Amino acid sequence: MNKSNKMIIVIIIVMLGLVSYIIYSKNSKSKGAEYEEHKEYEEPEYVEKKYGVNQYSKISVDDNQMAIAYFSDYQQYLLNNIDKAYEYVDPEYANRKCNDISSFKIIVENKFKSSSVKNYKKEKHGDYYYYIIQDTENNIIVFKVDGVMNYTVYLDNETVVIDR
Repeated sequence: MNKSNKMIIVIIIVMLGLVSYIIYSKNSKSKGAEYEEHKEYEEPEYVEKKYGVNQYSKISVDDNQMAIAYFSDYQQYLLNNIDKAYEYVDPEYANRKCNDISSFKIIVENKFKSSSVKNYKKEKHGDYYYYIIQDTENNIIVFKVDGVMNYTVYLDNETVVIDR
C-alpha cells in the first residue's frame, strides 16, 4: 500500500469520526456503568498544505475515534452490502449463532443500522484488541482487531466468551 492510499484511509477514518459525532450529538448521552463515556470530538484546526512526493503528515487517532471508525465501517456494510457484513462475522461466532446468511440477516435485522456509539471499552487479549461497543439502542457489538481496520465481529458479548 503506497503512502497516498494510506493518507486516503486516514482521511476516511477522520471523516467517519465526524459523521459519527454528528449522529451521536443528536442522540442521548447517557452513560453505561462499565464503559468509558463517548468523548466529544474536537475538530482539529485545518491548515492547507500541498504535499510533495514522499512527504507525509502524522495524524494521531485515539481509541474513541477508532471505536467510531470500526462501528461506522461495519454499519455501512450492514446498510449497503449485507453479504460483505456477513464475511466480517468472526468464524467462531458464526459457528455458534449464524451458520448462514439468512440467520445472520435475522439477527441484524433491527440492530446497529440507525444507531451510533454510545459507550465503548478496549481490552487486549493475546494478539488481539477487542473494542466492546454499546450503541445508542443499547446493543452490544464486539470488534476483534489485529490491525488497523482489520477486524472480525461478534454481534453480542455473550455467545463467545473472550478469554480474560
